[in-house]
Amino acid sequence: MLPGMSSPELSRRVDAHEEDLRAISDTVIEIRDGVAHIKTEHRRLLAEHSAALGEHGTKLDELGGKLDAVLTLLARGKDG
Repeated sequence: MLPGMSSPELSRRVDAHEEDLRAISDTVIEIRDGVAHIKTEHRRLLAEHSAALGEHGTKLDELGGKLDAVLTLLARGKDG
């Protein structure tokens, strides 16, 4: 026992510290779960955006090919 501290007082302080530790532990678990959820959602959104960017790139390539064909036709028209 600590000097100058009665057994009931020591017991009360230990109980208070245990309660504090439980509260901290619960908070840490909530934060961990929240971060895991955010990471999962972030990965999902990143996958969606990556897919959309891929589709846009394909469409841009397609439009670039059409533009080249139009420019070729216009150049032939000027020469003819």
